[in-house]
Amino acid sequence: CKRYIVVPKHNVLSVSPATTSTTQVMDPISTHITTSASDPNTTVSALATQAYGLGGPILPKPQVPTSAAFIVSSSASATSTFQNPPGVLLVPYIAPQNNSIPKDAQQPQYIVVNGPSGLQPGNFIIGNIPQQQQLKLPTVPTSQPAEPPPESAGVKRPLEVSEESPPSKRIKREEDMVPHMQNFAQNISVGYQSLLHAFQYLKVQELLRASRVCHLWHDIALHKSLWETVKMKNSQVKDWEGLAATLRSVGTKNLDLRKIIMPDKQEALKTMWSDCVKALSKVNTLVKLDLCRCTSYLLEQIAAVCPQLEYISAGAIKSPQINLIHLGNCQNLTELKLKGQCGLEVSNVSALGNLTKLKTLSLTMVKNMANVLEVVGQMTQLESLELGDFMSVKEEDVTNAFSQLSRLRRLRLEKGQQDCPTDGLLRTISQLPSLVQLELINFDVKAGFENSLALCSNIKILLIIPTYVTQSATTNHLVIEGVTKLAKTLNHFVWGLTLELLRVTDLFIDQWEMGQKNAPAKSPNQTLQKKSSGDSIPILKPSGGSSSSSGGGDGKKSKEGAVTQVDVLQLPKLHKVLTALLPTTKIIILKVPFSATWRQTISGSNQ
Repeated sequence: CKRYIVVPKHNVLSVSPATTSTTQVMDPISTHITTSASDPNTTVSALATQAYGLGGPILPKPQVPTSAAFIVSSSASATSTFQNPPGVLLVPYIAPQNNSIPKDAQQPQYIVVNGPSGLQPGNFIIGNIPQQQQLKLPTVPTSQPAEPPPESAGVKRPLEVSEESPPSKRIKREEDMVPHMQNFAQNISVGYQSLLHAFQYLKVQELLRASRVCHLWHDIALHKSLWETVKMKNSQVKDWEGLAATLRSVGTKNLDLRKIIMPDKQEALKTMWSDCVKALSKVNTLVKLDLCRCTSYLLEQIAAVCPQLEYISAGAIKSPQINLIHLGNCQNLTELKLKGQCGLEVSNVSALGNLTKLKTLSLTMVKNMANVLEVVGQMTQLESLELGDFMSVKEEDVTNAFSQLSRLRRLRLEKGQQDCPTDGLLRTISQLPSLVQLELINFDVKAGFENSLALCSNIKILLIIPTYVTQSATTNHLVIEGVTKLAKTLNHFVWGLTLELLRVTDLFIDQWEMGQKNAPAKSPNQTLQKKSSGDSIPILKPSGGSSSSSGGGDGKKSKEGAVTQVDVLQLPKLHKVLTALLPTTKIIILKVPFSATWRQTISGSNQ
């Protein structure tokens, strides 16, 4: 006998034996449709009328027969009626959320053909038809009613199907299902986007593990938006060719190789960098590269095989010298940051002149800064510049280099010590029309500094970390005097104080208290200063006194020698004094060790 397995309601799945029927498929326009060779009885047919089975209409009449093809089947007899072919699945159409189907409208449906035995789904055309009337399921053709098995046989009697529910209840159930059907695709999309957002917080190793969970997670984990920037921190690459293939397939643009795990053996290290250069040459989507603690030879080779790079950053270069000839071939470079580890000598500096698109240049820990300044002075397109060291440059070198940089907006200078022409440098940069941010890191502050700094009325953001070797009180006094003269134009002021200075000041306070231990009475400020040890700085008291320096110096001055001219201010008090002197300026006081002064900067300020 024939058996049917049906799924009621809107989703109708009919499975029936195909022993007495053949599948016919026809295209209303063309009959040239490829079908499986294993089923020669398959053809393409247009469904011009409704398909009727033994239980009533199964497929309604299509409204657009010229634009869609449908699958029908018939028995071997030419006079028999149509019936559902094996494997036909009717899936309700899911409308977008912003274009929902009215309740009284006819709901269109897709006909998805899974295909009977020997046919592939790709051989069929998927169309849609409107639902003109309620679908009726086919009934089982039987000549005689089957007798139920006796209860004594040990077989449970099947549950009797209740009569059809009233039309009002059935319509209400169908109406309740419509919103769920319409929002089904949206719910799937929201879940996908939620996982994609969560995966943004995963590292490379975690993304690779997540891609093994299932097909959905694999698709999300390899989404191109998650691989635009790849950071290889705490990772060791053993297959550089595989890494290059993966980066190329997902379209990686930014590759960060800082803090990558290196092999222990020197030979393995050389092989690793050689494989790295070969692999990166195949990643043509790469535009940004970060390196650290590498050799200059590696950087030169990467620049030679990756001319498309737009950003190169290499910190703590181990080699004593570097050749910029290959970097000059990277015509698309907009940012170049190179920093030596123990002093770097740069050769072929003139190659920087070929980088006409370069906007940001950083060359720090460089020995031959005079040669660099000759080329930098000709790069008038620069907008951000970081240079160091300035220990061996002359005033004429500084004047010729910076006077031509009319587009420069940010300038950072490091290690201006010994014979550095600080005053001439400040006078030169005060003439730059576009400069708004100045950073002076580990600069000697000498007499006349306050007057030269007062000329820089174009500066809106100032970061200064002076060197504190001798005469710390004088240095702090000159900084306060110079900054005070910029009260009308300065918006941000960051003053960096080294922990070494604070410790020396603490020792000075202890020595002063030891000198006062035999005094008959102690002022209350002595106890307060003891509790605040390590949080004060010395400031030279201006001649004639000043309210800005007398607030923290009561009871803290010795009565002999030059110490009588020094006040000691606690940092909270210093902040209040600076706020009174610079009422419209945002003031920040940093406490950093000397080793960390090179990493201090002001970022994210657009003035």
